[in-house]
Amino acid sequence: MRRYGLTSETIEHRGKTLYRIKALKNFSDVKAGDLGGFVEKEGNLSHYGNCWIYGEAKVFEDAEVCGNARVSGSAEVCENTMVYGSSQVFGDSLVFGDARIFGNARVYGNAEVYGNAQVFERARIYGNARVYGDAEIYGGARVYGDARICGNAGVAGITQVFEEVIIHGNNATSKSTDQSKKKRKNNMKSNIKDLATKVATDIRPYKKPILILAFIVITDQFIFKGRYRNQLQNLLQKLVDRGFRVINDTLHKLLGD
Repeated sequence: MRRYGLTSETIEHRGKTLYRIKALKNFSDVKAGDLGGFVEKEGNLSHYGNCWIYGEAKVFEDAEVCGNARVSGSAEVCENTMVYGSSQVFGDSLVFGDARIFGNARVYGNAEVYGNAQVFERARIYGNARVYGDAEIYGGARVYGDARICGNAGVAGITQVFEEVIIHGNNATSKSTDQSKKKRKNNMKSNIKDLATKVATDIRPYKKPILILAFIVITDQFIFKGRYRNQLQNLLQKLVDRGFRVINDTLHKLLGD
């Protein structure tokens, strides 16, 4: 039940001779006759499931791709790694050692996963991130940028780890903590400035009428002995209330409520 064969096209890579593969039958999005990526031996890619190696991707040594997994781009999978389930490894990523990539996990960009690390479920590793040691990344976790996850660390759920954060075991440190705080502080200052400008602009049309009515109310009190006080105060209050509603609406718009 062979689904692919090794062609005569070879390359030398890391001291190994790798062979380009060619599909022998239709399956998934692969058609009979399609050329795939490179393997060292047929044991690197299962003949079952919908797994495939695309483009210039390379799988060699004792690494194995099986199930519905896909390796593409210029990615490399080697040593004793297993990529299976519906996972994908692509871009210029590198997976080696005894690492395991499975479930619906994705490893891409310039990311590296190695050692005994495991990436599974819906986890994503990308950018220049490194995951190694006995680390486990799972759930909907995202690790990217220059982040490093190692030791016995576990990152799960909807957690995002990025910039230059280093998580080793249960400890987390960030080389960019001060820069991040400064950036957040500057963003807050900018938002406050924008808010003040917006409120001032929205309330401006009501400023002059309020002042005029206030003057009339005072005049009425001393000259007309308050004859029109109730009517004028009601009108003034309505105008003030309208102004406060404008401020309230502006706040909600800016804050995204």
